[in-house]
Amino acid sequence: MLKILIADDNMVEREMLRMLFEKEDYITVIDEAEDGINAEEKILTCRPDIVLVSLDIPKVDAIHLKEKIDDALKDKAPYFVIIYSGSVKKPLDLSSYYFMKPYNGDELLSIISKLSKENVSYENAEEQRERISEIVIAYGVTERLKGYDYILMAIETVLLENNLSAGISKQLYYTIARKFGKSYSSVERSIRYAIKKGFEAESASLPEELKILKEKRHKNFEFIVSVASYIRANKPS
Repeated sequence: MLKILIADDNMVEREMLRMLFEKEDYITVIDEAEDGINAEEKILTCRPDIVLVSLDIPKVDAIHLKEKIDDALKDKAPYFVIIYSGSVKKPLDLSSYYFMKPYNGDELLSIISKLSKENVSYENAEEQRERISEIVIAYGVTERLKGYDYILMAIETVLLENNLSAGISKQLYYTIARKFGKSYSSVERSIRYAIKKGFEAESASLPEELKILKEKRHKNFEFIVSVASYIRANKPS
């Protein structure tokens, strides 16, 4: 069962979303919040899998709310689906899904269903990170390298958002930089250095499908996407 918390200052919007989700037997709306402070309290208490939140929710907006929750819960933080109006510029945060008002209910359910099928839960998120870590270390990127954590987050983000491409790798790095409180250039350098060191290391346990990464140096984003694609294609049954 996928647990959702709805955060919106508009009671009518909250009720519409609740009615939409109540028709689906794999979703439960565990609570609602009318402002960002209330949402933060309920997220920490109820521990939803997904937070559906209005971008401009009062007191603490969706972006700052997500940053606070990410800091508090780290790898156990829920996924955020952010609803925004067409008059507001969409933020460049690739670790969230976005829907513009007036949103299409079927499209919203499609994303929620996708997250459900990917077994979005705290336990599975941890299992996925462990699998990513195993492959990255097998490639030769060890935990002592500064870029190790950045690479793990980059792969997790690509797994979350199927439409990422090399053309928006800069936004991906900016998202990681904001998450870790670092500069874009520091994140980019650390990822590049870690992948370079991994390429030069011995990798006997690397999966067969990824050994092509050892035949020649790939661009950073090509490496990240290759590992994400392998994990997506080889999920445990």
